[in-house]
Amino acid sequence: DLMNAKYHIVVDQQRRSMSIASSSTYLSRAFMVYDARVIKDDAEQKAFMTSDAFNPRQTVVIEDEPPAGLSNRDSTKTPFTVKVASYGLNKMEFEVTTSKQGFFCLSEVYYPAWKAYVDDAERPVYRANWNLRAIFMEAGTHHIVMQYESSGFRQGSWISIATLAVCSVGLFMTTRKMRKERDRKGSV
Repeated sequence: DLMNAKYHIVVDQQRRSMSIASSSTYLSRAFMVYDARVIKDDAEQKAFMTSDAFNPRQTVVIEDEPPAGLSNRDSTKTPFTVKVASYGLNKMEFEVTTSKQGFFCLSEVYYPAWKAYVDDAERPVYRANWNLRAIFMEAGTHHIVMQYESSGFRQGSWISIATLAVCSVGLFMTTRKMRKERDRKGSV
């Protein structure tokens, strides 16, 4: 449900067959929650998330303290809207309206190279619910951009550009030297 899986595999041991069934309990790709639990230890996170006390539709489990404390356990009536403006492999955009502060949660895998921009200001991306992403949001309407910005990819790009430039200069110098030698032999 946390991973937005709309279908699951059903195994029939007696018939020795498998089929695909739709799930009615999966979470949306993007949604708001208004209660956060800060649990730093992996074992404690797992214990809480597998208990009956954890409801991912109402609570997000994060490792770091949010900028403002959240503790609104009766948040099921808080209205919010999420519109997906664009969705790509390396960049996603959302329009979110919420009546109070909370966490914008994504059923997308957390990785440190993902950056979040809320109304053009960079915000921290929290590792949420073990391996997903969340962003702290204030009340109001916001434009959110999430994009993948790997420093390793940027460094590799600059190294490739520098290598291409050095190779181009080397090719130019070699070609120029060969022309001079050919012209010198031709004039003798």
